[in-house]
Amino acid sequence: MTLTEGQRHDSVPVFELVNETEHSGKLTRLTADRAYDGDPTRRPLAEKAVELVIPSPSHRRTKAKCPPKLYRLRHKVENFFRKLFDFRR
Repeated sequence: MTLTEGQRHDSVPVFELVNETEHSGKLTRLTADRAYDGDPTRRPLAEKAVELVIPSPSHRRTKAKCPPKLYRLRHKVENFFRKLFDFRR
């Protein structure tokens, strides 16, 4: 996990995280929100045989496949961070 400043776009630190995981083991799956969708992100990860669980935004012409059951698990992580923000005081 990497925390970045608020004005930095979400898709920028993806490759930093991927490079960090190469030292600790093989990355098999990447789950992310729609901000990470894009060919510059998808292409290099697909070449490394990483399963991408990233839904395509509604304006994308060619929709990528996203397993809905796996994407629903992301909701639990989002809820955890939401609770941290709610109880930070």
